[in-house]
Amino acid sequence: MPLVTRDEVKALLNIASGLTTYDTSIATLIPTVTDRLFEICHNPFTAQPLVPLRFEDFRIQKRMDHLQPSRDTGPYVLNQVQAAFNASARTITARGSNFASALFAAGQDFLVYNSYLNDGYYPISAISSSVLTIATSYSFTGAVAATHSLNEEGSGASIYFAVARWPRGIKPVVASLIQYDYQDRGSWSEDSRSGHGEFGYPVELLRPLQSYTVPGFTHYR
Repeated sequence: MPLVTRDEVKALLNIASGLTTYDTSIATLIPTVTDRLFEICHNPFTAQPLVPLRFEDFRIQKRMDHLQPSRDTGPYVLNQVQAAFNASARTITARGSNFASALFAAGQDFLVYNSYLNDGYYPISAISSSVLTIATSYSFTGAVAATHSLNEEGSGASIYFAVARWPRGIKPVVASLIQYDYQDRGSWSEDSRSGHGEFGYPVELLRPLQSYTVPGFTHYR
């Protein structure tokens, strides 16, 4: 399920349920802010850790052909697999790996990492063995259609898939970032005492995310 729903955002921001002025903006921004959390917190927010192949491991593998990178490391994650993305059918087909066996299921959010064109969080519509179908948009009232449309992409090696696990305590922070994006961006003084951080958010809005930030997490792209 999504990190936060439109109705949850409205409740957290004390917006009356009958007021629909910002509904479309909130629905559009939920997946946008969700994707930004990866960069802001250096945290993939996955149920199982990703296990990227380090450069040193790659050099060893080139010298020793029998060494293979780890693949299925447990439930809720597929590490370093080949996969093909079908945009029109909204499907992802993993070669030599099985989404169902890794306990991916309809209704979950999951992360695509290290693909060519499709990195980000997506909602699962259906699972059939090695084929995963994504929903056309986040499954909450007022979602914007095709928010998470796939790009056509041939099979690429070393793509990571992992089921997302969203901490409940992060919802109010995300709601504040969403409100800043649709209402306050550009209105905060650039010379404010707090300054601005990643994606132009005021540091004071980002400070609560420190407890979710992973020190030393690096990107492998």
